[in-house]
Amino acid sequence: MVCAIPSALHAFLSSPTNVIAAVILLLVLTALWSVLLPNGFPPGPVAWPFLGISSALKGDLSKALTDLTERYGDILSIKVSGRRKVVINDVNMVREALVKKQNEFAGRPWRYYLGLLSEGGESIFHCSYSPKWMTRRKLLVRAIRNATSGRKMNDSIGKAILQLKNSVDDRNEEPFNPRHYFQLTVGGAVASMCFGRKYGFDDPEFQEIIKTAENVVKGFGQRFSADVFPILRHVPTKGVCEIKKVISRWLMLIQSKIDQRKAKPNEVGHVITGDLNLVEHHHLRKILSCGPKSGEPRRINWNHNFKIIMDSVEEYARKWAKREDVELDTLSEWVKSMRKIVRGRIGRLRSHVCRRPYSVFKDPNAVQCLNDIHDKYVVVPADKAANNIVFVCKKYYFECLIDELGVTKTSTNSTINIQQI
Repeated sequence: MVCAIPSALHAFLSSPTNVIAAVILLLVLTALWSVLLPNGFPPGPVAWPFLGISSALKGDLSKALTDLTERYGDILSIKVSGRRKVVINDVNMVREALVKKQNEFAGRPWRYYLGLLSEGGESIFHCSYSPKWMTRRKLLVRAIRNATSGRKMNDSIGKAILQLKNSVDDRNEEPFNPRHYFQLTVGGAVASMCFGRKYGFDDPEFQEIIKTAENVVKGFGQRFSADVFPILRHVPTKGVCEIKKVISRWLMLIQSKIDQRKAKPNEVGHVITGDLNLVEHHHLRKILSCGPKSGEPRRINWNHNFKIIMDSVEEYARKWAKREDVELDTLSEWVKSMRKIVRGRIGRLRSHVCRRPYSVFKDPNAVQCLNDIHDKYVVVPADKAANNIVFVCKKYYFECLIDELGVTKTSTNSTINIQQI
């Protein structure tokens, strides 16, 4: 019986008429399945197979959705470009979805080309709500806050506006479209914040960044059929190949900047933060990665911990006896049983916990590495960034201190002579 199935299938597919009929049947079943309303979805208009109701939403979108709301209610489902969407047209329901249940509705719909740009949903703008996304968002907010705090942003904006003014003056009062110059101004400020260097409008590297970014935005401004028909993702059409090429170029550009930063950590300036690669000793680098408030494991004083626990137990017994207006001896047996339980638990823990933790500072290589760091840098905790430290060039650090104190660098006092640092 099993052997007869392949032969029967081969005989059926050997006829062109049967193949065409099978393909038509498959398309009809797929079309019917695409227009069926999934279980649990709110009511909505009947959609065309594969395309949905895109044609009905042309023109005034708000008017079209209002008409659908009057017919199907404040919550309805529509299908657009092969995807089911839920429309809410009630203030209280919108507040419940976006405020009270914001975590449940914080996800992002998957888009094929956005997935390519985000390297499989690894970026913050195209990633599902998860602890990973929350961590990345916190890092991004801290980085932006640090880059825009104090005089950094004011100086950056001032220089960008000065470049814009000079470029406009070079036009000699000729009419021009300011859009390009505004793009260069904003793009220069953002690129400077991201890559840590100043760019002029005529800088070839900056021009390449702007051109690649414009190509990415232009490509995503089009309507891609691969989002509607997933099978077309594997068809090498001109549009698919072009956008993949643009995205690949953009990601390579960003990665090259990251590689330059890793290869030359000392050329980014006098201050190094968020990079512990200059700490060559592995165990020492691991301790520093835990933040300035952490330290090495200490030897556990079991007797001291036992005393702390029993003091708390006896304090609780005194308060309970006072509240219930009874003699303290009423809980004496309970206190004895608690002492026995705590002593037994501590005894079991002592047999499993290492009594003498290893200290990395007993390693001569670690001590030498730390001394080398102290000879070149001043290590300070990072402001507005928890569990992070900053390595500041020692000479630059003292120059800043002397400038703040108003002391001249040419002073004959040997205690403040910069050249001796």
